[in-house]
Parts: sequence; C-alpha cells; structure tokens
Amino acid sequence: DRFEVVVHGAVTGGASTVDLSGVEFFSAATLRALFGAADLLHQRGRPLVLLDPQISHVKALALEFLAEHPAVELIGKKSA
Repeated sequence: DRFEVVVHGAVTGGASTVDLSGVEFFSAATLRALFGAADLLHQRGRPLVLLDPQISHVKALALEFLAEHPAVELIGKKSA
C-alpha cells in the first residue's frame, strides 16, 4: 500500500517515469500501483515510462500485462 501511495503522489506531482533497474520482483500490489499510475497518466495524455525493466521469469508475466496498457512504455537501457 505504501508503494501505491508514493507512486500516486509522484504521478500527481508530474512524474511519469519509474526506474525498474533494481526491481527483482513484482507483487500484485506493485502491479495495481503501476496500473493506477498508467490510468492517471493516460487521462492526462501522457505515458507511464518503465525504465530498464530487467526481465526475470517472475517479472516477465507482470511486464507483459503492463505492456498491454495503452499508456505504458517499456524502455531498456542502451549499452555503451
């Protein structure tokens, strides 16, 4: 629940990017928070950008669901 409050506050304050580079696991609460942020941004005509989602077996399904949202963009880091 705390994550949802923080994400909602950040999106309400103008943020639209979530750095997922250090995230190893998505819970149902995480998905709910990110979908809520995507919905709010979609209403404002902006995308929710998920930066560097390191794909693991656990996160793959969650990211697949998120990628289906019309306001979600998945962006990986480019190697130098």
